[in-house]
Amino acid sequence: MCRPAEELYEEAVELTKSLVSIPSVTGEEEEISKFLEDWLKDKGVDSWRDEVNNVISQSKESDFFLIFNGHMDTVPPQEGWTKDPFQPVVEGDRLYGLGSSDMKGGLAAAAVVYAELAKCTDYPLMFTAVVREEGGDDTPENMRGALYLARNFLKGKRGVAIVGEGSLDREGRLLIRIGHNGKLRFRVRVRGIAGHGSRPDFAVNAIYLAVELVRALKESYDATLPVKIPKVTLDNQVRPPLSVTVFRAGKAVNQIPSEAEFVVDKRVVYGEDIEELRGRYTSLIEGVMSALRSALATKLATLEREIGAEIEEVGLNRPPYMLPDTEEANRLLNAAKKAVQDVEGRVDLSYGTGFTDAEILWSFAGIPSVIMGPGGRAHVQDEYLDLPALRKVVEAYLKVPRYLF
Repeated sequence: MCRPAEELYEEAVELTKSLVSIPSVTGEEEEISKFLEDWLKDKGVDSWRDEVNNVISQSKESDFFLIFNGHMDTVPPQEGWTKDPFQPVVEGDRLYGLGSSDMKGGLAAAAVVYAELAKCTDYPLMFTAVVREEGGDDTPENMRGALYLARNFLKGKRGVAIVGEGSLDREGRLLIRIGHNGKLRFRVRVRGIAGHGSRPDFAVNAIYLAVELVRALKESYDATLPVKIPKVTLDNQVRPPLSVTVFRAGKAVNQIPSEAEFVVDKRVVYGEDIEELRGRYTSLIEGVMSALRSALATKLATLEREIGAEIEEVGLNRPPYMLPDTEEANRLLNAAKKAVQDVEGRVDLSYGTGFTDAEILWSFAGIPSVIMGPGGRAHVQDEYLDLPALRKVVEAYLKVPRYLF
């Protein structure tokens, strides 16, 4: 007989506290992965770690699985925390701590529910806790955990998944996210001509060149119109995001810099084509640099030097995700809808602006996912988990496999 949802919720709160207390910034997940592996074994379910420290558990052999998926890593704590990021504390209905919302609360809910159902039912289930979700790519030394999992353990398996990233609305209601943005990140390195700070007429300041490129990128963003997202039932228009997030230049107060660089974080909205965007931004930057060369032609001829800009993609850039229209995906969605209807008394489908491992699971392993979890505050100071949302998610996680199987 399975334990009641309230008892499992209380266990999920305690597990969230334990996970928060283990620092696990991206690339430093070994301790938390060992803890989670041992925690599952202590619950009486088999678990193991793969070569990149993903934690994996499987309840039984089957030709079709429901997979509970989440990531163990966090971003680094930003300046401005008023609490110890690694000392979980509950105040009212909030559990504070780094990663509590993104996404150790969702991971704890999945682990507790999975461990319980693996013992008290015969549902074919998997649990996967992955590394390097926040900053991994496809290089061996920084392999994104979900990508490694999809290419190796999950390859050839049939199943559907719940990715436990946050899916709450502004009032804290539980939603079902059926899609999310992709990402296209690139670094622009700008070459100017160095000179003495007292003689700017005999130099071309790389900062000024970079500023013109940043201005053009901002203007391109300002001109974008919202894109309508199909299937979702609220907030179904998304303005395609673009942000310059890093800018570096200069080494000395009295030297005009010959180099500057900045990083662009472009989120690819469902309906946009990532290849078209690659060409668009390359053409924009080349066009601005061509105009600058023309404007500075006399000076460049006098100095007998050239200016330029180079683009280099950063990280693992991927297209948007949308739950596919397949029999298995629809079966998962119907089960999730019934579970959320039971918990909330209503169902809304949403679209996320941030990227998740749902796209990786679908593109590299053919496993469709819904995104459903208790998080609502990511990458912020004094991050906290909304405990009423955690309670609802535990209940929903218990119900989805019952409706699915």
